[in-house]
Amino acid sequence: MKRTTYARFEQDELTLRDVLAIDRTIVANERTLLGYVRTTLAMLGAGAALLHFFDEQASQYAGWGFLGLSIPMLGVGLWHYLQRRRSLGPLIR
Repeated sequence: MKRTTYARFEQDELTLRDVLAIDRTIVANERTLLGYVRTTLAMLGAGAALLHFFDEQASQYAGWGFLGLSIPMLGVGLWHYLQRRRSLGPLIR
């Protein structure tokens, strides 16, 4: 059997308080993913605005930097989300 963080809990033995705590953990994980998505979109928007509205060399570098870092930021967020979701494994309904 694969070992997860919550493997020591049996579904039958969980009280309402335990179930609600697990639900809060699941929702917090999803909220964190949404934070990563929001940050990625802000970086994409900032990069596009710098490239479109400013012609200075520094603005161009910053714009491409924001665009280049936004996709890895989304990848990191997805990786964190999937790792936490996997650790919750058997408790997700």
